[in-house]
Amino acid sequence: MTELSVRDVYDLQLREVSGICERAAGDGRPRQLLAIGDDSHHLLVGDLEPEVPEEFARHDLEPLLTGAGVRLGRSSQWEGVDTDDTGRVFVLREVPGTVFVFDPGLARLLHVLHLTVEDDPGEQEAWDADENALGEGLLLLRNGHLFVVKEEKPRQLLEFGLPGEQAQGLHGDLLVTDTGRFPTPGERTATFHMLSAWDLGGEALERVGDLSDVTVGPDGRVYLLSDESRCIARLQPTVPPESGTVAVDRIWGLPDRLHQPEGLVITPTWDVLIATDHEEQRENLFLMEGLDP
Repeated sequence: MTELSVRDVYDLQLREVSGICERAAGDGRPRQLLAIGDDSHHLLVGDLEPEVPEEFARHDLEPLLTGAGVRLGRSSQWEGVDTDDTGRVFVLREVPGTVFVFDPGLARLLHVLHLTVEDDPGEQEAWDADENALGEGLLLLRNGHLFVVKEEKPRQLLEFGLPGEQAQGLHGDLLVTDTGRFPTPGERTATFHMLSAWDLGGEALERVGDLSDVTVGPDGRVYLLSDESRCIARLQPTVPPESGTVAVDRIWGLPDRLHQPEGLVITPTWDVLIATDHEEQRENLFLMEGLDP
């Protein structure tokens, strides 16, 4: 297994980082890195051009949520973040499963998308068994479905859609990338039901212990991050819509110094950004190299 190497390290100035994503340039914005943590309702934004910034703008989104009547706990439970070509920001909350959609300027809460697995008693039992092992990463699909990675017990890939819709699985044409757009529902609040679920199989069954984030690479392939196994795994090119198992076709290791890797970005030039989760503020963003396609 090839191991990535560290080129540089940064301090995100955010405790308990749980997710990062890259926002494409648009509307006068350069490429940007977005970061969230599961402790606070802060979202950090920093320009990635010409390089990773030393400081990030901090946005406190709690007033937007409480102003919209969203009930909040003592911590944010934010675990994943993604964007589309509109610049909107989609934040995944683990408990209760929710995706919050904010405008590009992070000044308005546009949508609240609830996630439910109630149609599948077995899946509901797994979700009820451990609230600390649920949604950890989020991808947007062009068909309006949400692709969520579940951390463990069991580790899974889940597809969510509106009532009455059918699972379509996962392939390159469905992934929202720099030029893709996620079609949000007409209503401000909507409930997305689980349409399909896949367990890890093959080599990943033994070598990928949990799932902590997901992203799309420059090659249009899906890459998974594992905290427990400290590795990056590339998912099989196509995932059929029927529930079952999925495999990975390549795995890269991470150095021992990366404790609790929780956030993953792969840039257009194949640089890798990995954010780590620490209770105290410290250097927690690693610029890596060696992820050859």
